[in-house]
Amino acid sequence: MAVRPKMQIDISTKAKARAKAVAADREITLSELVLTALTKLGDDKLARLIKEDLDRKAGRGRPAK
Repeated sequence: MAVRPKMQIDISTKAKARAKAVAADREITLSELVLTALTKLGDDKLARLIKEDLDRKAGRGRPAK
């Protein structure tokens, strides 16, 4: 399995907690929420890359052996 790069953002504890609650309400991960928001910036290439990445991403939870 290829190593995937990580991205960190600087956010207040309250904003992170609210973002996690919004993601949970939509039954998606916090990462999926952020990536979905990035698709709405108007950059078609970025949106396509993120959509492909989300489509390839394994399901939630621990990977099966």
